[in-house]
Amino acid sequence: MASNGSNDTYHITHIVDPNNIFVLREDAYQTLIRLENNWYQLAQNAFNDDYPLPLPGSLRKGTMCLVPSSSRRYGRALVLSVMSDTISVLLMDHGKVVAKVSMEDVYTDLPENTRCFNVMSRPISLHGIEPLDSKYWSKSCIQYLINSLNGNRYLARLRVIRDSTFQTSVELFIRGKNGEISLNRDLVDNRFARFINDVEVPQSPLEAVIPVFDKSE
Repeated sequence: MASNGSNDTYHITHIVDPNNIFVLREDAYQTLIRLENNWYQLAQNAFNDDYPLPLPGSLRKGTMCLVPSSSRRYGRALVLSVMSDTISVLLMDHGKVVAKVSMEDVYTDLPENTRCFNVMSRPISLHGIEPLDSKYWSKSCIQYLINSLNGNRYLARLRVIRDSTFQTSVELFIRGKNGEISLNRDLVDNRFARFINDVEVPQSPLEAVIPVFDKSE
């Protein structure tokens, strides 16, 4: 995550809730797209040659494989659980959990360099806010967040408040018809969240540019 005021751009790969928004540097995202296109062709060529289904017991929790990440791309995945004819996985480069993947769509003969690519998304969290009435973010809040990042907002930027190895805490700005809006404050103003201990988001000089979320991904 940029922490020196540079104009790095980021792509939002997945939104869970205000505490878990996954982003990837735009140059790494473009590399990921190329890799996933190549992995899709690899898997499809194998499936066209009667590639066998994974053998019983060959997939365990933590096994890496390739599974569909979109309609015409295959992504790296870690197995979370195994059922009789499906698996649940974490699309590790997107930060997204897929509850059911058919065994017919799982490719396990990974190229030797599959693990080497540093294109994993990392989570950011909207700093200084918490759910308004409970310990958990409401469905309406999450939908509002997705709509805000995917509506008629043409630019967005983030201001890093706290950076760590595991997660970066930010103030996220979106641009609407009436100018720039702090999404952290917007969630509070619309009664989806409240400031923790009634303290507003602190000022910080650290800033990076981030494009709006693309619903198609």
